[in-house]
Amino acid sequence: MKVKSRYLLIESSGGRELVEKAVFGFLGESGFSEFNFKMLFQHRGRWVAKCYLKGLEHIIAACALKCSDGGKPVLVRVVKISGTISALTS
Repeated sequence: MKVKSRYLLIESSGGRELVEKAVFGFLGESGFSEFNFKMLFQHRGRWVAKCYLKGLEHIIAACALKCSDGGKPVLVRVVKISGTISALTS
């Protein structure tokens, strides 16, 4: 059985590290690997990431709940979701 993946376009005021910290902090090590979350590349100032369909809601929640880092307010949000990279970046 093939596991379906989705691509996410994520906006982050703190860059790639902040996105990974938000997701890892929310899901932990086992959730991070269970949902196969991967940061792929930057596109027009936003980050393209990939995860399994079953983890999509968890990734969105992890980004939405990250509101501060080191006492400073930050922004991490999922802007767009797609099944293909070409549709995501168009």
